[in-house]
Amino acid sequence: MGKFIKIITTVLVVTSVGFSLYYFYFKSPPSYEVINNIATGTKEYRNTERGFSLHYPVGLTLKEYDEGETTFTLVFSDETGDKSFQIFWTPYFGEQITDTRIKKDVPNGKITEPIEIVISGGIHALAFFSSSSVGEFREVWFIHKGYLYEVTAYKDLDEWLAKIMQTWRFI
Repeated sequence: MGKFIKIITTVLVVTSVGFSLYYFYFKSPPSYEVINNIATGTKEYRNTERGFSLHYPVGLTLKEYDEGETTFTLVFSDETGDKSFQIFWTPYFGEQITDTRIKKDVPNGKITEPIEIVISGGIHALAFFSSSSVGEFREVWFIHKGYLYEVTAYKDLDEWLAKIMQTWRFI
C-alpha cells in the first residue's frame, strides 16, 4: 500500500508542476488592461507590452485581433458601428514611412492632404486621407521602437479621432 501512495503522490506532484509551468511560462496573460475613468467619460486602454495608452469614449467596445508574427489590430466601435476606429501595428525596420509601405497598406495608393503632426513624446506622424471602395478615411501613421502604427477612422470622424489621438501616451 505504501508504494501505491508514493506513486500517486509522485504523479500528483509532477502533474501540478507541469500545469504550473504551463500557466506561468507558456500561457501569456493579456498584455493590456482597460480602466474606466468616470470623471472624463472615457476608458483608458493601457498596453504594457507595447508601451502605450490612450483614452476612448465609454460607449465603445474593444476587440483585439492577433494577426500573427507580432502584428495586431485593435478595433474600438460603438454598438451601431457608426463611430469606430482601429489601430494596426506591425514590426517595421525602417526609420521613415515609405511610399512602398503606403502602397502596400493603401492598395489604390490614393492619399490626399498629407500633413506631418506630432503626437506624444515628440513622435512625428503622417496624417492623411485615403479612399477605397468602402469609404473615405483619416489615417495617422507613425513609427515607434521598431513598430509601424496605423490609426484609421472614417473621414467624417476626423475631429473625434484627433481628440482621441491627443490622449495617446507612450508608457
